[in-house]
Amino acid sequence: MCIRSVVIAREQVIRSGETAYIQPKRPLLVSVTLFVVFVSTMLVFGVVMAARTQAIPPMPNLPKMYLPGNSIPNNISCYWSGDEHIPRCSIRFDDHEAYFGIEPDWNFITQAFIPARDYTIGQLLTDWGTPTGITHRATMVYVHWGLRSALIYTHDFQPDDPVEFIIYDLEPVPASPWRGFRLFK
Repeated sequence: MCIRSVVIAREQVIRSGETAYIQPKRPLLVSVTLFVVFVSTMLVFGVVMAARTQAIPPMPNLPKMYLPGNSIPNNISCYWSGDEHIPRCSIRFDDHEAYFGIEPDWNFITQAFIPARDYTIGQLLTDWGTPTGITHRATMVYVHWGLRSALIYTHDFQPDDPVEFIIYDLEPVPASPWRGFRLFK
């Protein structure tokens, strides 16, 4: 008798043109499980985003006086090692060390090298833009931006590969056009 009265009451609601939404109660275990899954997903997402937005140390920008083509400044320290014909020269600037290739007969800088192991090639691409070219030699990859290059030691060349050196040259280095990240054979 009770079931019949519910059916009659339902028919009356439908006949009157009104709609009634009856939501079944969700078991407590299902609600708790959905909540835990949602919170866990948001936590993982937050950790991944925080890891990707780590602070990048400021890019080393070599002062103009230390760029190739300039005379060797007096504050660069140079020494001759053993029977070498070219001195080794370096200087410390803005928490970075720079090394120089020099032309001793003409007294000018031919190349400058900055160790850059705190950076990835992806970070340099983000900061410096699209490269002008790329050179690949065995496990060494040089990515060029005009007179500036990055040296990476790698087998598969990916954006997260660490940069070994940033190199400044007198003239742009001949290179293949930049085609993005791909495997070299």
